Amino acid sequence: MEDTRKILEALGSLNEKVTGIQGDLAGVKEDVGSLKDDVSELKEDVGNLKEDVGELKDDVGELKKDVSELKDDVGILKDVTERQGEELTAVKLMHENEIRQSIQLIAEGHLSLERKLDESLKVNQEREMLLIRVAKLETEVRELKAKIK
Repeated sequence: MEDTRKILEALGSLNEKVTGIQGDLAGVKEDVGSLKDDVSELKEDVGNLKEDVGELKDDVGELKKDVSELKDDVGILKDVTERQGEELTAVKLMHENEIRQSIQLIAEGHLSLERKLDESLKVNQEREMLLIRVAKLETEVRELKAKIK
């Protein structure tokens, strides 16, 4: 009987150990369940991150397209500005070449007209002097005629 008691004691001890292992196993199962929940949350977060990264890639693609369009527009503006600069230079050259020559011709014409006016005034002054002299001589002739008569 003693062997049976030893076996029963050993079985009791073994039963306690199995119960302890079962308790530990239940704790491990809880930890595994918690880990599964955490992994599930991580998968969801990674999925959200993938979506966000996809949206960011789309946005970056649109930005690249917009920047490319802006570069094209800036290139066009540079060309337009360069053309306008060339046109302005052409207008300045025309101003210098044509308008200045016209102004010079007008100035020369004005000077010529001024000289002619001076000559005309001089002739008029001489004429006036001659008319005064003629009037004086006529007066003297009348006086002489009056004395002779």
